[in-house]
Parts: sequence; C-alpha cells; structure tokens
Amino acid sequence: MSGAFQSNAFENDAFQTAAIAATLSGGYRHTPTLHIPRGRKQTQDEKRLSRERFGISEPVAEVIAVVAKRQVQDLFVPEKKRELDLERELHLRGLEYERHYFDELSKQRELLIRSEISAGLRRQLELEDEEALVMILSHVL
Repeated sequence: MSGAFQSNAFENDAFQTAAIAATLSGGYRHTPTLHIPRGRKQTQDEKRLSRERFGISEPVAEVIAVVAKRQVQDLFVPEKKRELDLERELHLRGLEYERHYFDELSKQRELLIRSEISAGLRRQLELEDEEALVMILSHVL
C-alpha cells in the first residue's frame, strides 16, 4: 500500500521529497523581490522602487504611462506597432529605448484594460440592481 493512504503518510520521506521537488523545480528557487499582499495596491514609493530595481527611471515611467493610456483606446494594434510607438515617444523626449520598457508598457496596458473591464462590469451590475429594485417596487406598490 502506498504511503499516501496510510495514517502515517506525512511522517515518511515521500512528503518531504515532494516538498523539496516543488521548491526546487526547474533548478531555480523563487525569491520574491517585493512582496505585496493580495488585495493591497502598491504605494507610489513601492512602484518607484520596483521600477528602479528593474532599471526604469521616473521619466521613462511617465512616458510608458502616457503611451499605455493612449494604446488602450485601440485594443487591436499589433505588438510591433505598439513597440514602435513607445520607441518613438521615448526618442521625442530624448530617452533611449530598451526592450524591458516594452514589457513594462505591456503590463501597464493590461492593467488599464482590466480596470476598464471591471468598471464596465460594475456599471452593468449597478444597472441590473436598479432594474431589479424598480421591478420589485412596482409589484409592491
């Protein structure tokens, strides 16, 4: 009988081996650089430190934010065109383009898209709640 179905399943080496394999899978150990608990947004200082850690200066971060807001307006722009748009905007401001800037742009763009979707869903739910309330009131009165 295997150790997983015995009452002493967690006392043998199988469990410890599985735990070690999970932490060392792929040969890399996960070491988070900035831990933000779920449900809490990063403060401005935490965002700045995180960007600096990945080599994104404040002027570049501002350009990325502007370009991300602009690109959210059209969701079907090809990736290469979005990258060229960022590169051009950085060049106009006298900043040099680096590939990891585009990765940050993609992250910010995705956050803005998700934010718009959730705001739209919230509005839809509020309208449905109002309609349900009106129907209930119309039947009561």
